[in-house]
Amino acid sequence: MTPEVEGYGCTIDELMVVAFSRAMDNDTRAFNGAVSFIPVCGYLLARRTHAPNLVWAASSIAIDASPASIPESTLSDALWDGASMLSTSPYDFWSYASGARYNTFAFRGAQMDGWGNVNNTVIGSYDSPKVRLPGGGGMADLGS
Repeated sequence: MTPEVEGYGCTIDELMVVAFSRAMDNDTRAFNGAVSFIPVCGYLLARRTHAPNLVWAASSIAIDASPASIPESTLSDALWDGASMLSTSPYDFWSYASGARYNTFAFRGAQMDGWGNVNNTVIGSYDSPKVRLPGGGGMADLGS
């Protein structure tokens, strides 16, 4: 949990969830990447407050999931509770994504610059990094 934002009575994470959710509407068709807790919470908050028709593919697998709580992993099948449909193959996801059926992709990035470029590979030199990160997981394909 992040520290409280002075004067707001909430944490930075909570403020980001609210800001993210406000950018969503009833025409949003979205999915989340791995370890993307802020987008997951933002999608659920938007659906419960102002965008009930938002379509969300939890972990790119469970369509319109409605979990009672957020599990420890955004790739957990507990996040799929209440889904109207489960995708059974990567082909389903990629065919929807490449066919522009989704209009919102939310990935976590370890670093992001002012133009929205995301680094999720290494911090520091590639050959001798300070931190080795999990990688892109399709970010380049979906972001282009």
